[in-house]
Amino acid sequence: MFDPDSFLQSTQTEAFDTKYTPIPNGEYIAVLDRIDKPRTAKDSVVWDLHWLIDDSNLKAQMGREKITARQSLFLDVTPEGRLDVSKGKNVQLGKLRDALGQNVPGQAWSPSMMQGKAAKIRITQKVRSDGSGDIDSNVTGVAAL
Repeated sequence: MFDPDSFLQSTQTEAFDTKYTPIPNGEYIAVLDRIDKPRTAKDSVVWDLHWLIDDSNLKAQMGREKITARQSLFLDVTPEGRLDVSKGKNVQLGKLRDALGQNVPGQAWSPSMMQGKAAKIRITQKVRSDGSGDIDSNVTGVAAL
């Protein structure tokens, strides 16, 4: 059990990694594990979703028991702050809902209904633009199982 007080008094002699091991490009079966609250970034609304990949070969390859990948959606909102449902708006969200079987006209939907649902996700690596050379692994597509 983690104890914050003990942590503050602990000492370490080992060095920590300074680079993440990126998830390899590819498609994986994953469960939508965590849904963050949307946030505003400049003039945009960004919504981060966290997928838990359950792939024993990938876990062994990466030396990790838990592998998560982030999907960031840019949301189109109306001046009233509601999701914009007009033509060509919230296409990323529409594709995600469709992959989860939740994009049905006339059927009530809320974001929390997606949590715990499985899909096939596509991971794409991208080198960060901050000059660090670090590679991010992002969810760039979602498809139905």
